[in-house]
Amino acid sequence: MLNLLVLALATLFAPLVADEWELVWSDEFTGTILDPTNWTAICEIGADTGNDELQCYTQREDPSTGNYYIDTVNQQLVLVARSEPGYNCCGTGNIYNYTSAKLTTKLAWQYCKIEIRAKPPKDQGIWPAIWMLQPGLVDPHSGVSNVYGLWAAAGEIDIMETINRAADFPWFASTLHFGGAWQPPGDPYGQTQAPQEPNNFYYVDPSFFDDFHVFTFEWDEDLMTFYIDGVQTVQVNALEWFSYKVAGEPIPWHAGAPFDVPYSLIFNIAVGGNFPGPPDGSTVFPQYFYVDYVKVYKKSLPNIQRGNNSSFQ
Repeated sequence: MLNLLVLALATLFAPLVADEWELVWSDEFTGTILDPTNWTAICEIGADTGNDELQCYTQREDPSTGNYYIDTVNQQLVLVARSEPGYNCCGTGNIYNYTSAKLTTKLAWQYCKIEIRAKPPKDQGIWPAIWMLQPGLVDPHSGVSNVYGLWAAAGEIDIMETINRAADFPWFASTLHFGGAWQPPGDPYGQTQAPQEPNNFYYVDPSFFDDFHVFTFEWDEDLMTFYIDGVQTVQVNALEWFSYKVAGEPIPWHAGAPFDVPYSLIFNIAVGGNFPGPPDGSTVFPQYFYVDYVKVYKKSLPNIQRGNNSSFQ
């Protein structure tokens, strides 16, 4: 009798629990070209990145000579960084010696879970990343405005970035950037981040780069959590982030800013720059960044008496 009562209570209250995450968007790269309804390739000179990077981001989609393509055999997106001395970047007359790809989603999401299975490159001076910006910050020439203005007041979510400087163990970083619009280093109201280094680092063995891994980001209104292969690596509470309205002045926006609006997803391979340093004699080109799939989930509404109460169906 007691067992029947327990079963009845479990049946009654089980529907009160949310279904957690439901898949709302994905790309598993099953076509012959990158789906233009989902993605945009950004053409950008390295000087526009703010990190003194050495590459030109191109819009060339070709497995032999381009900077991204779909591997139709393995059904994967492949980003490629190449050594191309004397390359005229985006027809601007700016000459670069390296080319690469920067791809962004045309959709943007807020309060979601994003899961990416990928295999990033690892050589010295190579800086692959999976990250998110407000849509107007993704392309500096787009003319699209942002809710909270310039970086970093408008926020940045780094799901995964990695470098392999010769003096360090290889690691992955997951970081939030926020605070004020960019100011000279040392300005108390300029950009800041959470966690601070090295608490945003997850150290790995060099053999880690020999296989694919799942990078997961869960974004709730009051918490952001990052995982690698199901292992939690970083967690940031909403009390830690903020955004200033005016550069150089401590006048904050409301609580939750700037991470309370939709963000677009970005994949790229940077070459050189302030963070990884330049390639050296150990760096082999081309460098490849493989992406097996991207999946975006949203939390479902509470499943209260689903099927019995039409207001919750």
